[in-house]
Amino acid sequence: MITFIEYLEEAAKDKAFAMTYMRANPPTVGHSKVIAAVAKHPGTHRIVVSHSQDSKKNPLTGEEKAGYLRAAHPEHKGNIIAADASHPTILHHLAKLHDEGHTHGKVVVGEDRVKEMHTLVHKYNGVKSSHGYFNFKKIDVESAGHRDPDAEGVEGMSATKMREAAKSGDTEKFKSGLHPNLHKHASEIMDKIKDRLSPKKINESETREHTHTVNDDLYDHNDNIVVKKGTKTFNNGSNLHVILGDDGKPTGAIHRISDEAVTPTEAHMSHIRQMLCYKAPRKSK
Repeated sequence: MITFIEYLEEAAKDKAFAMTYMRANPPTVGHSKVIAAVAKHPGTHRIVVSHSQDSKKNPLTGEEKAGYLRAAHPEHKGNIIAADASHPTILHHLAKLHDEGHTHGKVVVGEDRVKEMHTLVHKYNGVKSSHGYFNFKKIDVESAGHRDPDAEGVEGMSATKMREAAKSGDTEKFKSGLHPNLHKHASEIMDKIKDRLSPKKINESETREHTHTVNDDLYDHNDNIVVKKGTKTFNNGSNLHVILGDDGKPTGAIHRISDEAVTPTEAHMSHIRQMLCYKAPRKSK
């Protein structure tokens, strides 16, 4: 049995946190409610946005999302960060909080993600893995009081409708889903979403025959490759998508290079040498 002094000394060592991990592409009033739910708890606050970016559902970069959320919530700007390649998941950020000396905390998510998140964080509490290690005395998963603003389909129409409003140019509808502090940035955010989710037109002057390799001289990170021929795609690995004709032979090109750099193998090369590639024109900066 410990003494009262020992109890006080042990309690003084405790360090609490409250955090959330969100996609926020784009940030909406729903994400602001999650941030408010995090902020009501004592201790360190950590709001992490994912770093994934693609042309389907994630048009904004992690740093862009973090920047807009800081503009929306300047009182929390020091607590809003973007995940990166070295710390891509919520487990990585829990390990980081543990390394910082936190002993217990709360993870705040949309009500439809509570069970899933509870299972995840308790599965790895005390277990060393590729994300690192955390072992909290207590870790609770709490609902923000509403559905996850990043959910897809009917349950998460907020982010989906925002992207659709941006694509259709509906400024008023888009602004209605933004935090008031971001209304002045509405057109800027809309333009980024619309540009990155819209298919690019082919400029015939950009046509090139690719006979050697895929490298930075011809394709850059996240370039879109527009295919002229082909009836279906076949993933040949390493994010190379070979277009096959009805006879099963390569007739098209690389469909898209996504988030990771590509180093084609000789097997890739045998296909690529037979393909004619059309590069989407690069926007002038």
